[in-house]
Amino acid sequence: LWVAAHVFGITDALVYGRATKTLLQFARPFWRRPDRPRAFGTNLDVGAVWDGSEHQRGSGAILVSLAGGAASTAAQQLLRTPDLEGFSQQLRWMGGTARDRRVIASECFVWEDDPWSNGGYAVFTPGFDPAWRRWLAMPAGRVLFAGEHTSLESQGYINGAVISGQRAALEAMALFRATRAT
Repeated sequence: LWVAAHVFGITDALVYGRATKTLLQFARPFWRRPDRPRAFGTNLDVGAVWDGSEHQRGSGAILVSLAGGAASTAAQQLLRTPDLEGFSQQLRWMGGTARDRRVIASECFVWEDDPWSNGGYAVFTPGFDPAWRRWLAMPAGRVLFAGEHTSLESQGYINGAVISGQRAALEAMALFRATRAT
């Protein structure tokens, strides 16, 4: 019981970062050039952008935007512009014509509006003691914890969530075996 209370007290100290992830489909990948990377960190309202269809054939292409922190709110404003013109304007630096940058389809997810996560990633603020990090993944009896926030190697990334999920699955199997043995 003490461990559970301690873990829940620690998780109360966690802050979750705002994040808006947007997938934008275009008729052609106007941003692709042989001498250019496929992912970009920016200080623009669109946040970080990367080629979401780099290994797919065909003329259409998808650009992914992940706007974190204050950029999350700004990206949501861009999504409200007619025909997503706000996003298109923010992508001018990537090349192409205005016609190339016309969005054919889009999908958006606002992580801070998700009732299950309340944010896109854990933010370890100055009020969060780094010594608590290892406690985030510790089981509390039969309650197991997973998620990017429990990963020491890949916190903030999907691979941290996946690896921690695999760890929790192994812990669940060990608990199941232990209860069957008794």
